[in-house]
Amino acid sequence: MPRPSAPVVIGAALVAVLGGVAVAGWQLGRPDDAPLAVEVLGPASVALSETYTGPAGVCPGYTADVPVPMRWHQADGATTMLGDDGLLLTCFGTVEEVGNLDDLVADRRAHGIRGETSDAASHPLVGAPVRVVSPFGDSVRFEYVIGLRTITEWVVERDGTIFAVGYLHDGSASRLAEVQAVMAGWRWA
Repeated sequence: MPRPSAPVVIGAALVAVLGGVAVAGWQLGRPDDAPLAVEVLGPASVALSETYTGPAGVCPGYTADVPVPMRWHQADGATTMLGDDGLLLTCFGTVEEVGNLDDLVADRRAHGIRGETSDAASHPLVGAPVRVVSPFGDSVRFEYVIGLRTITEWVVERDGTIFAVGYLHDGSASRLAEVQAVMAGWRWA
């Protein structure tokens, strides 16, 4: 029996790859109840020089390595600047107050991010949400645009509360490795 030629083998491989891409595209284009794609966040690729311990209160305790000291502190979290970008650590509240993570994912898929003063969606999602596994937890990453800025937000449900790490940037996400390092080194109390 003659062996298939190299072009035949390459052509068959190309058909298999393109078929896989078509199936993946179909899966991503399915309705809002489609399973989320999953990413696993590896070890931090940058070293972080500061340690921040979150406020005691409604959210579970945590400690995180951060690139710079957290500058603004609230009862539900803290914020700092990373050059022109922002890092936000925020407790949304208990699941009784704000719903669970699955509810949040379904609502945001259907309506985007709602404005603070209205139930109307004022900020549609950019792309599909993605499930991200890291020491921060089994979170869901959302991305949306407000004005000229992009917010990439990882939201997790932990001990009956909803908590988020947010990254405000200009779309280039030049400090993304540092924000991912915050989650890679996250420690819940």
